[in-house]
Amino acid sequence: MLGLPTLNSLKQKLNIQKLNTGKTINYRGIVYDDIESLHAMGNIDGKVVLKSGLEWSFFQYRGQINEYQVCNANLYRTLDNNEIFLQICRTVAFEQLLDKHPYIKLLKTIRFHDSELYINNTAIAQHYELKTPYLDLTGNFEIASFFATCEFDPIAKEYKPYYNSDEPGVIYIYNEAAHFMNVEDIKFEYLGWQGLPRPEEQKASIYHLNYDDDFAKLRGVKKHYFKHSKSISKRVWNKFNKGKTLFPDDVAADLANECKKLLSFTNIEINIAKVRFNQWTNNNFKDEYFLSIIEKKNISTVENSKLDWGLIMDIQESFWINKLNETFQKTRSRMIAYL
Repeated sequence: MLGLPTLNSLKQKLNIQKLNTGKTINYRGIVYDDIESLHAMGNIDGKVVLKSGLEWSFFQYRGQINEYQVCNANLYRTLDNNEIFLQICRTVAFEQLLDKHPYIKLLKTIRFHDSELYINNTAIAQHYELKTPYLDLTGNFEIASFFATCEFDPIAKEYKPYYNSDEPGVIYIYNEAAHFMNVEDIKFEYLGWQGLPRPEEQKASIYHLNYDDDFAKLRGVKKHYFKHSKSISKRVWNKFNKGKTLFPDDVAADLANECKKLLSFTNIEINIAKVRFNQWTNNNFKDEYFLSIIEKKNISTVENSKLDWGLIMDIQESFWINKLNETFQKTRSRMIAYL
C-alpha cells in the first residue's frame, strides 16, 4: 500500500475533467460539450442507442473495491456447470418477464427517427444482478468511484462505504479506440437508457466476455490501484445518496429478486437456457447432459411462470406513452449526412 495514491490523487493524475460545466470542445471540426444527457446514436445493427452520459466519452471505467485474480463476468465466477445452468435459467426467466413489461413492450414497437430503439434484455438483467457474460462499465469516473469505494451489504440490503485498507482498490480504464479500430468486434456496447432506470442512472456500457477472458488483459484496458480512505469513501457514498441515485426504487428489482430464487421454469425458458449455456461457455452439450443438471439442481418445469407484472403494477398505456415522450424530449441527437 506504500506509495499508492488515494482515489482523489489518482483522479488528478489521470486528469479526469469536471463534467456538466457547459464547456465546448472542438475535435477535428466536431463541436460537442461536456453535458451529460441522453444522446441518440446508431449501432452496428442500425438501431438507436440512447447513450447516457457524455456524447463523446473516449474512455470507459470500472471500479472495484479489490482486485480479483481474474476480472470476468459474474456468470463465470460460478465455476460449477450445474450452478451456471441454473443461473442462466433464472436470467432467461427474467428476460421473458421483461418482454411482458408494459413499457418494454411499448419500446419494442415504436421508432425514433424511423429506427428501432436498441433494447437489450440480457444487459437489463445484468443490471438487476442476474448472471450474464457481461461486465459493467460506465462512462462516468465518479460512478466507477462509487463501486470502487462502496460495498453492498447483503444483510442490510444497501451499499455502505468501504473502509478496509488491507488491499488496494482498482480502477480499470478501457480506451474506446480499441473497439472502434475493429468495428466487427461488437463485444463493447453503449447501453445507456433501457426503459428501466438503472442503466441510465449508471451511465452504463457493457463488455461481452468469453468464458476464459480476463478483462484486465484485453487490448485497450489499463488498471490503476489506489489506497482506500474512509473520508473519500464516505464522500462518494453521500454524493450518490448512499447508492439510491444509482439504484432508484423500482418494481423490476422486486421481480428480479424473485427470479434469483426460482427452481421452476417453463420448457421455453429451459430450452433457451440450454442454447445460452453452450454459447456462453463454448460447449456443445446435448440434452442428456442438461437432464442430469436438471435432476441434480432439483429443477422442475411449469406451464406458465408464476411471476407477473400485473401483480405489482396496473398502469394504463397512456402513462408509459407520456413517460416515453418525456424521454424523447430530453434526448439530444446529431444529424449526419452521408456522401
